[in-house]
Amino acid sequence: MKTSFLLTASLLSFSLMFSSCTREVKTSGEERDYPKAQQQLVNWDKMNDFEWRNQSFPLWFNPQLIDSLNIESIQLDFLSYNIQDTLIEFGDTLPYREKRFFFKENGDIKELLNTEYNAAIKISQTKFSYSSPLNDFGYSLPIISNTISFGEDRFRNQLNRIEDLQQFRRLSFQAGDDEYLHFIDENEENKMSHYFIIDSTKWNVTYLDQKFKPEGEEVFYFGSPLRYNAAFSLTNLVEKTMFIEQERYPNEVIQSQVFYKRDFKTIRHFKYNEEGVCVGFTDSLKTITNDFLHLEIGIIDYKNKIPAQILFYNEEDIEFEFPIKKVRFSYTFSTEL
Repeated sequence: MKTSFLLTASLLSFSLMFSSCTREVKTSGEERDYPKAQQQLVNWDKMNDFEWRNQSFPLWFNPQLIDSLNIESIQLDFLSYNIQDTLIEFGDTLPYREKRFFFKENGDIKELLNTEYNAAIKISQTKFSYSSPLNDFGYSLPIISNTISFGEDRFRNQLNRIEDLQQFRRLSFQAGDDEYLHFIDENEENKMSHYFIIDSTKWNVTYLDQKFKPEGEEVFYFGSPLRYNAAFSLTNLVEKTMFIEQERYPNEVIQSQVFYKRDFKTIRHFKYNEEGVCVGFTDSLKTITNDFLHLEIGIIDYKNKIPAQILFYNEEDIEFEFPIKKVRFSYTFSTEL
């Protein structure tokens, strides 16, 4: 399969970076083994299934760059490719999910329209409207409307609508102080509590037990909604159900994430170029006992210095010829760049 020179160059560059764990960056005559901090349009630590669910902290993009680039909206199309033997179907592949973000003049999010497809048929559509400005933690409680489930069975449609809403978290603020922030999930039937422990001296299970008496029905975060190290549930002090763990470099640039799902975990390591721009990541699927199962490589392709697409490849595809899935970025601007 032929690829453009630009994409081929970016793939080759990523291959070279992938061969080593870190890349030394020179600054002020010194060398360091972590990337420089760089403002980026996409907050890459928020671009994952765990953060997609949380609609009360719409932190997927950088408001300052949205504003300075005069971006009115961004659309993400999520596609999976059909691969049979050595053939790959590109032309007839349609997105299974579409997210369209609309922004205010200051770059804050105004609206998100989430649409799901099945075999090119629209099956659900949910709109999140953000009338309140984001606070210092990036919080704004959205109004959810226009949820549509398609089909003739009205009772089944209602069940589908409930399921559609429950895949998203609508965290409503309850209380907070210098130690923690408390939210409840309005979309959960049992109104599950979410606690962000913002005081790092309280990042221990003794504090959680004395303060909240956890029973495994709460989600705790060590850190603020902007940046936290871990999210988990806790039972009997020692029984942790992990959801996500995150590590950052000394300059707070995201280094890696671990996503937990039942008996498996996916470990994501981020890759950066010399300017500190994120150019991709690797996703390693392992069992909870650390048995390696599979590796996928995600490569971010840029156009005019903003993301154009993310292509995902199986580790066996050493020439990066056959992507297995793609996230496509489309933009509308208020003025020409």
